[in-house]
Parts: sequence; structure tokens; C-alpha cells
Amino acid sequence: MAYRIRNLTTALLLVVAGGADLLRAQDGPPPIELRFSAYAVKRPDEPIMVEPRAGGRAVALRFYTNQRSPALDYRGANPVWFFTEVPNPQPDPARPTVRRPLGYAHVPEGVTRPLFIFFPGAEPSPDDPSPLPYRIYVFDDGPGNLPAGRVALLNASGLEYLGKFNDVVRPVTAGLNPPIDAGPSLRIELRTAVRGKYYQAYLNQHALAADERALLLFLPPLHRGSIEPQVRVLLGKAETPGGAAEDTRPAGR
Repeated sequence: MAYRIRNLTTALLLVVAGGADLLRAQDGPPPIELRFSAYAVKRPDEPIMVEPRAGGRAVALRFYTNQRSPALDYRGANPVWFFTEVPNPQPDPARPTVRRPLGYAHVPEGVTRPLFIFFPGAEPSPDDPSPLPYRIYVFDDGPGNLPAGRVALLNASGLEYLGKFNDVVRPVTAGLNPPIDAGPSLRIELRTAVRGKYYQAYLNQHALAADERALLLFLPPLHRGSIEPQVRVLLGKAETPGGAAEDTRPAGR
């Protein structure tokens, strides 16, 4: 299943009214149960926490440069809220900290193994002077959506490309693109048009073991005017005996 994004600034955010009550389950739909991992495209400046069980102890996520976070089981409300704990502005010995919302993820029906990808939040605007710090994209990371031997591409670079995957040529548009059969080795070449001419923006070879799959994230170029996307490769096994995705790259941070 592919959950496309038209605009990463608007499609991943809703208008939020602040307050700790937003982080508690309310009367409404039954709770969802899932096992999730997370990835942040930029190293967080503060702990990002979640409450795996309503009313339970908050857990801080662990982020790495080129791999998913360790998987967590979650049973609670949908959307899934993430927060950080800050000192209580109202002195209260019984409640020394309060929860400040950071972002949320709305999990589509049927997705039980999501990967939550944390993008930086939108810039303040007259319509939204205090946006949440993170926009969270929900990728269906289950083996049925991204099995072994396949590579998925999430293009959040702000550019569109003409891609060549081994001998197959097809466009790479904004958002999530259909997975590609990698085989033992996948050569990816991306070109983009500048003033009517196509220039190479990315070239790399990706090898997968028989039980591995990969998610490639194309992020905005590092320098203004550049056409070369920043690339993150999340390589991992399709599933483990416990049912969760397992990454095979060493932790980078």
C-alpha cells in the first residue's frame, strides 16, 4: 500500500489545540495495536517520547543515522502522539513535569507495522504562528508492503527526477513511489531537468542480501541551487521471528 503525500507541509499536519489532555486517550474509537519503529531525518534537539500504553510510563525513542529505531509495541489512541517532558510552569511537587506536544501520526486502517518518519515542522505563519516541531510521515513497513528483495523510494527532495533502475526507466515523483525489484544488485541513476536539459543528480549501486529490503529517502539538497538530493538508506531484514523489521546497518548516532 502506498500512502502518497502531495505537500509535506500540509498533508502531515492538522490544526492542534495545545494541552496535555490531547496526549490522553479520549472516548471514541477503540484503541489500535501496532509495533512501530521511527526515524528522524534530522537529529532531534530534545527527547521524543511516546506513551505505549494509555496511562503508562512514557518511553523515549532512540534515533540513529541510517537505521530504524528499536521497535516498540503500542496500544492506544489513533493518532499516536509524541511529546517531550518539560518542567511544570506551575510548581507542583506531585507533578514536576508536563508534556509538550511535538507531533502526531495518524495510522491508516490496516497498517500494523508502521515506520514513523519525523520531518522538521513547518515554519511559523500568520495562519499557524506556533506549528508543531515535527511532521510525521507514516510508512507501511510491514513485509507485505516492502518484502525482501525490494527497494522503496520516498522523495521529499522538492525535485522530481527521471530514474533509471538497472534497465528500467521511470519517473520519480514527489512522495512515495512504488517499490522496485532490486534483485542481488540495483543500480539507481536519477536525472532532473534544468532549463530544458537533463543532468545527473544521483548515481549509486545498492546490493541486498536475499532476506533484505531497503527504504531510500531523498531529502532536499544540502546547498541552495543544487540538484543532488541528500540520501538516507534504511536497510533491513523484512521481518524477524518476533514479527518486526530488523535493521542490518550499524548505528550511526
